[in-house]
Amino acid sequence: MSGCHFGRYFRRLTRFSVRILLLISLFAGFVLLLFRSVNYNTEEPVRGAYKNICYLTVKSASECGEICSLDSLCHYSAFYPSRVTSNCFTQLFARDSQGDCMPHNTSEYIIQPKEKLNAIESYQEESLVHASACHRPNYHPYDASIADITDRQPIMKEYKCKQTIKRRFAIKNDEIRLTTSTMIGESCKFRYIYRTYDYAETDEAAFFTDWLSLTNKPTELTDEFVEIVCTWAFVETYRDYSSYVPSKLAQRRAKEALERKVKQTKSRRFTEKMSILMFGIDSTSLNQGYRHLPRTVGYLRQNHNLVTFKGYNRLQDNTFMNLYTVLTGRPVEEGIGISFNRFFDDDPLIFKWFNNDSFVTGYYEDCKTGALFNWLKKGFHYKPSDHYSKPFSVVAEQRIAKSWWVDFCYLDKGMHVWEGDWTSSFVKQYSKINFTYFLWSWTTMVSHENANSLGQSDVYYYNLFRDLDKSNSLNNTILVFYSDHGYRYGGLRATKIGQNEENSPMMHWIIPEWFQRKYAKEMEIFKVNADNRLTSPYDLHRTLLDFADGALLSAAAAGMENYGKSFFEPIDEKRTCADAGISDHFCGCRSSSEYPLDDKLTQEAAQAIVDRVNELTEVNRNLCLTYQLRYIKAANINHRYDIQDSNINELLVTIGMKPSDAEFSATVHVYLDGSKKAEVKGISRVSLYGQSANCVADFEMRLYCSCKSYFN
Repeated sequence: MSGCHFGRYFRRLTRFSVRILLLISLFAGFVLLLFRSVNYNTEEPVRGAYKNICYLTVKSASECGEICSLDSLCHYSAFYPSRVTSNCFTQLFARDSQGDCMPHNTSEYIIQPKEKLNAIESYQEESLVHASACHRPNYHPYDASIADITDRQPIMKEYKCKQTIKRRFAIKNDEIRLTTSTMIGESCKFRYIYRTYDYAETDEAAFFTDWLSLTNKPTELTDEFVEIVCTWAFVETYRDYSSYVPSKLAQRRAKEALERKVKQTKSRRFTEKMSILMFGIDSTSLNQGYRHLPRTVGYLRQNHNLVTFKGYNRLQDNTFMNLYTVLTGRPVEEGIGISFNRFFDDDPLIFKWFNNDSFVTGYYEDCKTGALFNWLKKGFHYKPSDHYSKPFSVVAEQRIAKSWWVDFCYLDKGMHVWEGDWTSSFVKQYSKINFTYFLWSWTTMVSHENANSLGQSDVYYYNLFRDLDKSNSLNNTILVFYSDHGYRYGGLRATKIGQNEENSPMMHWIIPEWFQRKYAKEMEIFKVNADNRLTSPYDLHRTLLDFADGALLSAAAAGMENYGKSFFEPIDEKRTCADAGISDHFCGCRSSSEYPLDDKLTQEAAQAIVDRVNELTEVNRNLCLTYQLRYIKAANINHRYDIQDSNINELLVTIGMKPSDAEFSATVHVYLDGSKKAEVKGISRVSLYGQSANCVADFEMRLYCSCKSYFN
């Protein structure tokens, strides 16, 4: 064959091959399109050749109406695959490096893989709690009625602080060192921030050690809160801080704990001493946690046989009133006495019971100004626990967080990250030396000011708990992941679902598998109580006492034996809110329906609220406005199974006042036959009062007062 003929033959063969390849490509594309259009059964994970692919069935946006956007439908379907109809299409997701499911082209969204679609139990129409005297509605976290209020993105980006900083130091193996070179003439140093066990005039006491040189050579750390400063020619060139528990400090605190052991009473319920990690987030309802912490809750449920308390109910209005009872076992009215504005050293805080049983105790809050015992209160003369974050937060807010109330950051890290990082180091260090602890770790700012901001912490908390698992730091620890109440203000609170969520704080327990096997009988009771019983902060406190030797006897001596029941003991299926110490206003054992705003009973209830608030503020009438009814915003009739009197209608009415813009929501009993005046059973302020109540210093009065000086 001549070269010419060979070239012609080669060109023909090439054109034929290209056509064949084109046909193959078109056929493959058609098969792939067909493959993607298949509506897979989302109840079973895809296996076999496609084991590294996640399939999530998603409703089309056109079918969804006003429920939510397409992105949130991915989220919706991931958590509720059984609720998706057959009219669906399938999106393709690839696994990330950690085995979790993510959209092909977006790393900002984090969707649970099909094997982990149990972060939330499948939605059911019946009650979440269905006990004889307590029916708690099971509202969907993504209910259509709140779609315009709640953030529907599957996951928000991790929160970014306004300030950026190039970190110049590192801590590794309990040693600190510079990681950058210094300029000629520049020097760096560090010192510790601390609080002694001794008496202090103020809870804002913070002490400093002498300065130590900081260079590229590692220096062993001996305390937990560190201030770092670099200077050049007397000019500050760098300032930074660290919160980290080093092993030397942990060993020192463990030795001190052993030395203070009191006489053993052997009254601990369980043979083993268990570490207790109380990890709390402010203003987070059970559904709020499902909406905005899907990856965190999903991970804990998948890896730790999470026990969720579906009937946990708040006691009173705000954070302090609920957490004071968790920490002391007392109702806030009994414990506080005549004033919130005092020191709390003599109160029977639970730290004392664990201290007496040679636990190391820790107390960390993410901020100083809004701290539990400091907001309009004086705190402690003596630090309440072995580890106490107050000196660090005092210095941080004074020196590096001038705008912390704006972006809730210390330097370049969110305040919840400072809290979480310190908590992680605490747990790891005491796990390494096998020493039991009681740690109260609480964060406020990431969730308190916005109903949707909590999602900014989901990735961080997921990684935090995952890291603790990798280090096996929770093997002898009971983790309580909980809140004080739901979100209390704004648009969400104005809805029927928001009002229900406000009374239903998040609470999950993570208990080691070996403990659950050994105490199977107690755990069976525990899970029944979690799943279908009304519970309260009294019960949470009482349960914590089970883990400290002598705590029950000490509590009884303090007159608290009648408050609460342990979760490890049978709780009456007929328990009412009154039985659990919960007032009518905060009782979540009710469904509700709208009630006419112009009905005479609604009008009577609204005026009763005005009269009651004026009565509460009368003692400060020289400072506080006298209210009048401006409008009735909403009215619902509550359906309660524990109210037997057919002559009583229980209304939940939200009103606006004049001359200020204050809004209040109150539970009111109105009598159908007119035999009694309407009775206000409880009132909540549902509008932020900000600076408008600054004329009064009393903690509770600020909820009701609108200052004349502010509005005149």
